[in-house]
Amino acid sequence: MLGLILRWTQTITRAQGRLLFLAGGVFSFLLVLGLTGLAPRRWRPSVVVGISLLLLAASAAMPWTVIRPAYAMPPRIASQEIPADLARLEVTYGDQIRLIGAQVLSAEAAAGQPVWVRLYWRAEDRLE
Repeated sequence: MLGLILRWTQTITRAQGRLLFLAGGVFSFLLVLGLTGLAPRRWRPSVVVGISLLLLAASAAMPWTVIRPAYAMPPRIASQEIPADLARLEVTYGDQIRLIGAQVLSAEAAAGQPVWVRLYWRAEDRLE
């Protein structure tokens, strides 16, 4: 699975780590199986419980240590804090949200390289 994902991500520009979720259960099982094989026979039940608790703790921490920061809300700013050099767009989408403008953050860009852009939005109505 890992080899296939690595090969595919060389051809696709976006991260595809989500495709490894299916292999997580098998990987965990093989990890526990391999590590218990290294332990003496009388310690194997303790090793299984210890590794299982470690994996459970790592899984329980993921929402706060990885997922929440990745999907954090952008900071809110006042209208007077909008940069003066902003390229004004003033496009309204569905009478609910307005794209005020865009600011290009990348100084240079080469073909195939990302260009970082900061967009400034304003909600015109309560969004569902």
